Amino acid sequence: MTNKYLQILAKETSLKKNTLWFGLGNTTYAFSSIFLMLFVTRSLNNDMAGIFSIGWAMCQQMLSIGFFASRNYQSVDVIGEFKARTYFDSKFITISFMFIGVLIYGFLLSLSSLKLIIAVLLTIFISAEVWADVFAGFFQQHERLDISGKSYFFRVIAYICSFALVLIATKNLELAILSATLVSYSWIFLVDYQFVKLIGYDRKFKPKTKDFLLLFKQTFPVFLSSFLTLYITIAPKNSIELYLPDDFQAAYNIISMPAAIIAVLTSVILTPIYTTISRNWIEREINEFIKIIFKISLIIIALSFFVFICGYFLGIPVLSIVYGINLAPYKTTFMILLLAGGLNTFVYFTTFLLTVFKRQYTLIYVYLIIVVLATIYTNYLVKNYQLLGAGISYFTSISLLVLMISSLCFIFYKKQTKKLG
Repeated sequence: MTNKYLQILAKETSLKKNTLWFGLGNTTYAFSSIFLMLFVTRSLNNDMAGIFSIGWAMCQQMLSIGFFASRNYQSVDVIGEFKARTYFDSKFITISFMFIGVLIYGFLLSLSSLKLIIAVLLTIFISAEVWADVFAGFFQQHERLDISGKSYFFRVIAYICSFALVLIATKNLELAILSATLVSYSWIFLVDYQFVKLIGYDRKFKPKTKDFLLLFKQTFPVFLSSFLTLYITIAPKNSIELYLPDDFQAAYNIISMPAAIIAVLTSVILTPIYTTISRNWIEREINEFIKIIFKISLIIIALSFFVFICGYFLGIPVLSIVYGINLAPYKTTFMILLLAGGLNTFVYFTTFLLTVFKRQYTLIYVYLIIVVLATIYTNYLVKNYQLLGAGISYFTSISLLVLMISSLCFIFYKKQTKKLG
């Protein structure tokens, strides 16, 4: 088996291959939630779909804790400020906090025992993505994102098939989640980690507490922005959980999925060139830096426009047929969410730029302001306007984020280029 791994590593790669495979793998992962939700909706009932939906929202919030934004820093750590072992071992800490977090979250939402069990199981399942992500960062540093992309592609297909087969055969959601978890973790250990070992890292190095603290200090501002971005995204779902029946949760989860996919698909395009953007800035190749920023902005706008047009004509009819739920009353909400999804892509991108400028700490103040505002108006909007209120709440929050973070990027860019003369 080792010889097979070595043969794969020996094959030449390129930026094009890395981008294509990484894109395919992450696109497959982006669509995985759609397929999981589809099998739950078709195999069980709308109420169970709603329970799965709030559990999925909670585990996604916990996933941001597991990531702790280290991938952003890892991909731009071109000088090796932190050793690979530090990035790897830090995940034992962050995953532990995922499990603590989901219990606290469930308590705050006063979840029933069944909902809490589903949320915990989904958190265990999604924790595998923390390892996949940190190994992908390692592959990116060694210019082998193609390996990560291939692994994502086949692993996601494998756990979706496992989830579907067990759910259809047993009608037991808990068993289906456990089977998918076993498949996902087994793949990461037998494939991803084996490649990491063969590429090589200093396994004798033992990170100290100060190494973790320094890493967390560097990534905390971006982590907090990511965590609070998800909070803003999930806030309407929390309000739905508090004030509306479970079938509303299922409907909102379905119509909000395409909006989330816009950001994921765009990140597939952007992630492979993050290192290039960082190098251009560090080496003060300003013209090249501006060209890439301009191209990326055009890509985001074009992709968002394409998804919006497709969504307007096909979105609701297709989703209604696929999931077997009448979503026609929610078309306006659906279109608002699509617009917000496009804007959210700019949030992720401009957040990355602040990391490049080494001004990520400013995100703390931005997100605290938005979270306070969102907490105030989301409950009101959902209670009075149901799912339409949820869509308006999300769009308002994302619009404010784009305005504030983009302004900060422009200010810091001007200040730093002015120093260069």
